Amino acid sequence: MGIELLRNIRLSTKILLLLEIHSKHHTRLKPLAEKVGITIQGVSEYIKLMTKEGLIQVVGDGYRITPKGVQLLHDNIQQLKSFVDNAVEQLNLITTCVAIAMTPLKKGERVGLFMEKGLLRAYGGRKSPSMGVAIQDATPGEDVAIKNLEGIIDLEPGMITILEVPAHDKGGTRAVKLDRVKKMVEEIKCDRIGAMDIVSLVLLEKIGVTPDFDLQPVGVSIEGAQKGLNILVLGTEDSINNLITTIEQANLNAPKQIRYRVLRVVENL
Repeated sequence: MGIELLRNIRLSTKILLLLEIHSKHHTRLKPLAEKVGITIQGVSEYIKLMTKEGLIQVVGDGYRITPKGVQLLHDNIQQLKSFVDNAVEQLNLITTCVAIAMTPLKKGERVGLFMEKGLLRAYGGRKSPSMGVAIQDATPGEDVAIKNLEGIIDLEPGMITILEVPAHDKGGTRAVKLDRVKKMVEEIKCDRIGAMDIVSLVLLEKIGVTPDFDLQPVGVSIEGAQKGLNILVLGTEDSINNLITTIEQANLNAPKQIRYRVLRVVENL
């Protein structure tokens, strides 16, 4: 696997030498040593070993990679590529993105990237922990593609506030004091509000609040918080248990944790 190439210094050096010999015609050891980063004596020893193993051969005044050497190079580069591709996928690394232009941008201009109100925004002439290059011209408010991404956006996850409401078999909306729920919702500072089930959706309607989302509320809540939004979501016990479990799972490998709290609209639920 690609990990073997990373762990085995001898194999890594062989692959680097094979790649260099395959790419250029070398007649002297010094350029090879400079490219690979080892001594001339070290290159000489590797050349002798690799010649004996049938990976390279001396032809005239230079070195040439053999079919066996080509196969070894190909196999290890492919395995390394698979390893890197898998690592990139696991880390969710991106090389390009789309942002909202906040200043006039020119193609090729370096931009600072910021997550504001849950949306990625690009500013020309403004430094950020995450920088990129505009792929096209853009006016303020336009979508713009960004490439050559560097760094990580400085972002603090938002808070998810969960309001537990009675399940239907425990009275549902009939067991709730609507003025109390309305006051709680008004006092909780949030950027988005969602309903996780029928009881919660009806309850919001009864207090005159239109939810921002009620489809796939678990995923939307977590993604919103990951983008720095404060989320308020209502749900019955079964619904919120699923949400809490998913938050905890998301936090396992996250560099910054999503904070959450559970409040009850009815005491002693």
